[in-house]
Amino acid sequence: MCIAGSVWLSGLHTGCASPARTEPVPKSNSLFHWRKPMMNILIVDDEAPIKRSLMKIIEKELRQLRVVSMADNGLEALGKIEELMPDLVITDVRMPVMDGMQLSRAIRARGYQTEIVMVSGYYDYAYLREALQQGVTDYLLKPVDPHEVALTLRRVYQKHENKLKERVEMQTWLADRKSSIRKLAESVWFLHEDHVWEHVDALEDSLGREPDTARSSEYAMQWLTLVNAEFKQLSDGKLGMEQYPEFQEMAKSANFGQHIRKLLSESMEDIRKVRNWGSHRSIRNALDYIQDHYGNETLSLGEIADAVGMSATYFSKCFRQEMGISCIQYITRLRMEKTVELLANPSFKVYEVAHATGFSEYAHFAKVFKKTFGFSPSEYRSNLGIT
Repeated sequence: MCIAGSVWLSGLHTGCASPARTEPVPKSNSLFHWRKPMMNILIVDDEAPIKRSLMKIIEKELRQLRVVSMADNGLEALGKIEELMPDLVITDVRMPVMDGMQLSRAIRARGYQTEIVMVSGYYDYAYLREALQQGVTDYLLKPVDPHEVALTLRRVYQKHENKLKERVEMQTWLADRKSSIRKLAESVWFLHEDHVWEHVDALEDSLGREPDTARSSEYAMQWLTLVNAEFKQLSDGKLGMEQYPEFQEMAKSANFGQHIRKLLSESMEDIRKVRNWGSHRSIRNALDYIQDHYGNETLSLGEIADAVGMSATYFSKCFRQEMGISCIQYITRLRMEKTVELLANPSFKVYEVAHATGFSEYAHFAKVFKKTFGFSPSEYRSNLGIT
């Protein structure tokens, strides 16, 4: 299975975004010393020679790839997944007790984000279609081609590394901000704690009234949680205003709220940035959802918006701003990329490729393909020497 076409689509993530877009969270210096993480792999196949062959390829491919265990069927694999939490599961489709598709469904039902690569001894359209809908990363045919396996492993590893980098970056950024929040809290805590809580609550409410509310952002809520946690920690220490009588009159003054807001103003911009990060993450989640469901003929903008918790209109606006193209255009390009991959494999019939990539009617599929590339699917195959 050729995956070279992915370069064409991946450019959308970097080259098509709106010029007005800014990076929401500053890069942490710690990432300059980033050490490549290990990617733990579980191999699932009832044929010992296949498992040995895959393990040999994996060991030669990257130092960061490590086979942590093997299993003979899906049921055995599920137990090992729960115990070892591998980053990648390479599984056969046809196995006794629990097959690869049942295993994939069980993995997703339990909420595991493990990458999955299917391996099959023959092409099965029904299995391929369901595999794509289950979020399977790739589908390889036996006998496995070492070069194809290597390409797939490198792509999956890159995705794994990027996820970890993003997680570490966000955790580091929040940790850095926590110390500044504590200083902020200490600087105002000589004032009566009830007044402090009143204005912190007002701050949250004002954010909640904005169109793209901070409450819709996971990371903005993490920020506000940190603010509240630091104030609460001081509150539990019973450091009340009565210990600072010289500030009692200040607490009662009319400009008390102004004083609090002045001290919090520097943090407001960071909160807004984190809120924007949340919007950015919603689009990233949408891209993941599209990747998992593009083979579904009924996939729609409304369905994707619901999946990421946004209204269809607002999601459409955010998607175009983030990606530089509409959501429907993106889905079409992704489907065309996958079409090119599948057409390069002579095992697949052209009409099977159409159905696997979300086209219910061949005529519509052929029309979109020709509009995209300038020639028909059959002509494309002829150019590849596939009849």
